[in-house]
Amino acid sequence: MNVNVALNRPSYLSSEYETGEYDHPASHGNDGDKSKCNGRQTPNSIAHSGISKPNPWYGVDLGMALKVDSVSLTNRADCCGIVNEHLSL
Repeated sequence: MNVNVALNRPSYLSSEYETGEYDHPASHGNDGDKSKCNGRQTPNSIAHSGISKPNPWYGVDLGMALKVDSVSLTNRADCCGIVNEHLSL
């Protein structure tokens, strides 16, 4: 049985991308709403670290040590998915 142990747990970004128009907090990265990755960035849609910040990272506090068998990531489907081409876990 697959269980999303990260769902709505406290999450953190190394920096937050701020445009004044959109909100990109870390909590959007593990809220379970994959519909927001539909190819169109909308207000309150995705987690996004600051532009041109060195060594960006994203973290989730699972609350305890757990054995993790798999990790599933859903990348954004609009113009900028390539920014994760060097992503490592």
